Order: sequence, then structure tokens, then C-alpha cells
Amino acid sequence: MAREHKVLTPGAPPVIPNPESVPLAGIGDDDVEIDISGHPVPMNDIVRSAYETSGISLLEWNELDGHERDELIASKRKEMAVQFRDMGDLPAREEVQRRAQAAADARRAANRVGKAVTPESKLARLPHSSDVDPASISAPMQCSDGILVPTTPRAMPANFR
Repeated sequence: MAREHKVLTPGAPPVIPNPESVPLAGIGDDDVEIDISGHPVPMNDIVRSAYETSGISLLEWNELDGHERDELIASKRKEMAVQFRDMGDLPAREEVQRRAQAAADARRAANRVGKAVTPESKLARLPHSSDVDPASISAPMQCSDGILVPTTPRAMPANFR
């Protein structure tokens, strides 16, 4: 079998294959789901995740020996199993939606009563810098138009009088 060599033209852009045109080795046409710690996970998702976390390019992934690629996929599967076990039982989707709706309703009710603090209402309570005497404060103070820094009255320079 003869070796093929790539010929590069000086000044020409490098030939990089389009990632969408090169299939990912290990991805099957039929997306089989496997059970990992009680959660059904598509095998193609595991392969894709193993490739993304491997840190190697698509061409390097495809050139890997089958056993090496299988080891990376198996280690990703084990990692996912540990994550699922650590995660514990998650509430059902309906329960999560019900809790989110209850929180949103509570927030709306608090806004109607006026207990909620919004950025606009917080700014409305801050004094304007012209209403505060800088000599009367001992530390920087937030005002509705910025931060007021304490100053002491000083005599103007002679050339400014």
C-alpha cells in the first residue's frame, strides 16, 4: 500500500475538514439507551460526552484504536454512574414546575403588597447628593446619582479668589 502525502501550497490556507462532514467514531445509527444507575441514557450521548471531555481532536478520536476509544467511553460511563448516584433522587418535572410557579406567585404577591425591593424602589429611597452635606458624613455614602465622599471645607487657593 502506497503512502499518500498531503501537498501544501505556500500561502494557501490549511485544509481543515469540516467537523459536520466527519462522523464521530463510536456513534451508531440506532441510538440505543442504556441504564446507568436507574437513568436511561442514550449511548450516543455517552460517546459524544467522552469525546468532548477527552480533549483530543475529532481526527485523533477517529484514529484511536478501538480498545482505547472503548476505554474512554467506559470511563465516561462510570463517571456518569457516580454522578447519578451522588445526585440522588430528583423531584419529578411536574413537582419542579409546581414549585417554580409557587415561587413566582409569591414574588408577584410581595410586589403587589410593596414588600419586595426592586432596584428602582431602592434608588427612590436614596437621597440625592445635593440633599446631603459632605461635611456631615464620615464615610462614603451612596446617593441616587452616585457616591458622595466626605470632604471638609478648605480655603480656595489665592489665584482662584
